[in-house]
Amino acid sequence: MVLSGMSTPEQAQDNTSYMKEFRPLSEEEKALLEQAADVIRRNMAIGCTII
Repeated sequence: MVLSGMSTPEQAQDNTSYMKEFRPLSEEEKALLEQAADVIRRNMAIGCTII
């Protein structure tokens, strides 16, 4: 990952501090995200295929 726009170590620390309490998604959360992605994929038309 690249974090741009920082010019001091303090800015880097501030920008990455949110990861201190990182926890991976649960299986339930992953399943919910996959369901949402499926809905989006089914409802998005690709401009070049619309007649």
